[in-house]
Amino acid sequence: MFALSEAFRAFAETTTDYPSLLATVADELVRLIGDGCVVALVDDAGAWAEHCTAAARDPASAALLLEAIRRVEVGAVGVGLAARVANTGDPMMLHVDPDELAARAEQPFAAVVCALRPRSFLAVPLHARGRRFGAVTLMRYAPDSGVFDEADLAFARSLADHAALAIANAQLVVSLQAELEERRRAEEKSARFVSLVENSTEMIAMASLDGRVLFVNAAGRALVGLPPDRDVRDLTLPDFHTEDGLRRGDIIRERGSWQGQGVLRHFVTGELIPTQISSFLMRDSEGTPLGFATVQRDLRETQRLETELRQAQRMEALGRLAGGVAHDFNNLLTVILSYAAILKRALPHGSRAVQDVIQIDRAGNRAAELTRQLLAFSRQQVLEPTAIDLAATLRAMEDMIRRLIGETIELRIVAPAELGHVIVDAGQIEQVVMNLVVNARDAMEGRGGVLTLEAARVELDAASAAKLGLAMGPFTTLAVVDTGSGIDTKTHPHLFEPFFTTKPRGKGTGLGLSTVMGICKQSGGHVTVDSVIGRGTTFRVYLPTSLKPAAPIAPRAAPVVVAPSDARIFVVEDQHEVRTLICTVLRGAGYTVHEASDGEQALADARTIYLPIDLLLTDVIMPRLGGPQLAVHWKEIHPESLVLFMSGYTDDELGSQGILDPGVELIQKPLTPDSLLQRVRDLLAMVSD
Repeated sequence: MFALSEAFRAFAETTTDYPSLLATVADELVRLIGDGCVVALVDDAGAWAEHCTAAARDPASAALLLEAIRRVEVGAVGVGLAARVANTGDPMMLHVDPDELAARAEQPFAAVVCALRPRSFLAVPLHARGRRFGAVTLMRYAPDSGVFDEADLAFARSLADHAALAIANAQLVVSLQAELEERRRAEEKSARFVSLVENSTEMIAMASLDGRVLFVNAAGRALVGLPPDRDVRDLTLPDFHTEDGLRRGDIIRERGSWQGQGVLRHFVTGELIPTQISSFLMRDSEGTPLGFATVQRDLRETQRLETELRQAQRMEALGRLAGGVAHDFNNLLTVILSYAAILKRALPHGSRAVQDVIQIDRAGNRAAELTRQLLAFSRQQVLEPTAIDLAATLRAMEDMIRRLIGETIELRIVAPAELGHVIVDAGQIEQVVMNLVVNARDAMEGRGGVLTLEAARVELDAASAAKLGLAMGPFTTLAVVDTGSGIDTKTHPHLFEPFFTTKPRGKGTGLGLSTVMGICKQSGGHVTVDSVIGRGTTFRVYLPTSLKPAAPIAPRAAPVVVAPSDARIFVVEDQHEVRTLICTVLRGAGYTVHEASDGEQALADARTIYLPIDLLLTDVIMPRLGGPQLAVHWKEIHPESLVLFMSGYTDDELGSQGILDPGVELIQKPLTPDSLLQRVRDLLAMVSD
């Protein structure tokens, strides 16, 4: 009785650990009644289940039994002693001859019989709470062990009944634990789903089949202007959608889903918000529709970026067009302005024909200025940046600005002497100032006011630099402030677009502000604008600051004048009219001139010229071989030659982003006889110093 109670206690202590309990049952049965024991479990269909186990008095026999059990196929229907007892519920006691049993036993137990040579078997069912779920098979094979008898059977049945109850309890615990674990996983999955939905940046909403709103996530509420605590269940789909959106419900009912673009209505402003939509029917496990679900993404930012991209592409195409036009137009203007200058000198002073030529010259210069503006807004002009004293530049321009704005406008210039220097092209910064001053004057026309030009140093932090698209660090700002009429919100987005103007037809080209932006951007700066209707406008120019003071300009000695008859110049220009003009002007001044229509011809001719060539004067953009490439090969043949490039559009052939490389000499088209001869004389004289 004491041994039995000890077994019951062992069963109770391991009830919650299902595999350990089975092992305990096998160990206790071996300890109390047999040499070896197999605990075999079956499912409701009578097939072998998992967690079967075995035990024996000695480790070797236990290992042999466990290996045999391991090789039993889970799910297979048994045919041996344990299977019959488990299926019928009737215990069985069997005494056998080991040799006969080994001959008819099936693997893997035939090997066990051969090794252990059992003489007696006792099998009792495992059943509890009206359900049979296995059998316990005991065996005796030790030489000093007898065969099983009725007392052993009664004892085994008692042990098996308590073991079965413990096993059933353990199975119940395992089942409950599995159910709890499944519920926990479901709750975690649900929590993740809720978190995913609520933290999504896109609108997620659900509605019933009759159009009642059931749920809208936080992003959806923010998109349509619903407060976080607003109960959406009193809303219907027409509150969100236009008629077009409501018609999609019929398509979704028919097809099960719909994808495309649509609009949502903002609850506060009434704004129609463009969205990308993916909607579908929610269904139960049997496929019956339960309602609608939708995921919608706000397209306003995407459409804005697409508009900006299209605008940038248009600007890029316009810039390429401007570059091509400038190249050809500057060649034409070179011919027009140069022959106008030649004709003017040839005509009698004061004659009517001279006045006509002057008008041609004025029109040509206006066209040249328009060409420069085209290149400026497209950021394709050639800049020669240097360290400029901005305060000194503003003071030098003061008289000119006063004449430009008239007496009804008060001018204030705030530019401290210690402001420092900016890195810009000297001529371009003056153009920026004059364009902004003219705009300010026009904004105050007829009403007078105050025009303030204020320069200052600023230090851009990371946030400010990112907003402006500039690098962090020191910049110099020039604010041009007027007290004029201001700029309305409709005009504001178009201010820097080329050819956009609010002036009457014929009163402006619409290139002034686009030129300002182009110059500043190409110089590594930026322009911002703030305006209040009726109170005025502030344009603020950001320019890169020089960290070093400008080097003092040393006085130059009088240059040595080189007699034209002593200089030889090689002209390379693909435009026949321009080349003819330039050669005529240079020869007329006494220079010895060679000419070629392209770079390849020039190199071929250079190899036949054995006298020194003082100056190579070449166009930049030419077919087959451009000016910069020609200059490299030319220096191999005539290393003593100076090189002077001429162009109105370099396409970054002489620098990067329109900034002229150091040491490069360039005369910009359209040129005139006087400007050409002066530049040639200066260059030759500079080398002769």
